[in-house]
Formats: sequence, C-alpha cells, structure tokens
Amino acid sequence: MICSNCHEQNEDNFRFCRRCGMPLQPPAGEQLSAASCPPQPAAMMTPPPVFTPYAAFPQKKFSWGDVATIVGFISSILGLFYFGVVLCPVGLITSIFGFCQNRTRKLAVAGLVISILGLLIMLGNALYTNDLLPEWLAQGAFMWFR
Repeated sequence: MICSNCHEQNEDNFRFCRRCGMPLQPPAGEQLSAASCPPQPAAMMTPPPVFTPYAAFPQKKFSWGDVATIVGFISSILGLFYFGVVLCPVGLITSIFGFCQNRTRKLAVAGLVISILGLLIMLGNALYTNDLLPEWLAQGAFMWFR
C-alpha cells in the first residue's frame, strides 16, 4: 500500500503509514473501525499563565555620603585605640557629613557617638597627665564618702 499523505510504500497488512501515521486506505470492501484508528492528539491546551517574578525595589547607588559614613565609623573605632588625635576628629567630621545624607543614618550616629567619646577620653587623659584636673575628680568622687 502507498500512503496518500507522504507516498511511503507500506506493507499490505498495515493499517497506518509507518512514516507519518496516517490511516491507509483499506482494501475494497473493508471498513476501518474506531478501535483500529490511532488516538488523535489532544487539542492544543492553552499555555499556563506566565509567572512574573517579584520585582525587587531598585537598589540605590552608593554616594559619597555613604562612603563618608563608613570611613567615619571605622576611623572612630580605630581612634579609640590608635592615633586618636587624628582619627577621632576625622571620624567626627566624616560621620557628620554622612549623617546629612539619608541612607545610612544609624551608622553615622554610631560614628558620631564613638568619636565624641574618644575625644572626651583623650581630653580627660590630657588634663589628667598635665595635672589640670581637680584632685577630687582625678582620684574619684568616692574618696569624699570615706
């Protein structure tokens, strides 16, 4: 038998073309039954809706204020231990500049507090070593309660 669709040569006992799967014309006087037909492909299903992922907020670019805040915080911390005369004022100034920006205010406040404490410690140490503090403050307030 020759397929009417793709013109493939098939054996006489085949009911369907081995190349394209189309039903072959039955010999004269024979009818095709529904059970002998291949299953028809299901109707095209509609594709599922396209999932759009959650759109994140666009990230802000770092500014010089953010850099100043980070530099101020780090120099304030380092100023407590090394080169406090230089690093604490640098930390104070850069933290003030970073505080004026709106993005990293909490870190800027931390840098401000730490650098102010560092400056106060250095001032107290300088006054103590030069004997410019009153004795009651230098020795502590508890000596008055004895």
